[in-house]
Amino acid sequence: MSIEKELMEYKALTPEKCFGSLLQLRDLAHLNHLYPSNPGSTGSGWQHSALGGFYGDLLDLVDGLVESYQGKYGLKDIEIPASKRQDAYSLIASKAKELEANKDKIFKDSWVLNQVDEILALMYSTLYKLKNLK
Repeated sequence: MSIEKELMEYKALTPEKCFGSLLQLRDLAHLNHLYPSNPGSTGSGWQHSALGGFYGDLLDLVDGLVESYQGKYGLKDIEIPASKRQDAYSLIASKAKELEANKDKIFKDSWVLNQVDEILALMYSTLYKLKNLK
């Protein structure tokens, strides 16, 4: 993807799109939890466990973020993009990088950014588990 296209996509990021993307990530993590990439491999049990904790915790954090944001700014029209199983590690890493790079462009309130940082901490903790606990 070209830098110009990436910048256009980042400019198009809205709180609603961010919320939908995070909820999609939860769905994708759940799919990978149910159907590990390498069933029977040594790491599949760790992936199952790490992703089980991740999708549950992510849902709680995103739910809190959306509710508090909507408490101040009103209801938002959130769409969750369709989900098809992908490599969990790459997906979480990509979403974490995108969110970290753009959070200040999407959100301005410090208390909202604190909630986003909690989501990022969960993402990076899960990446650690997926990579190192096999």
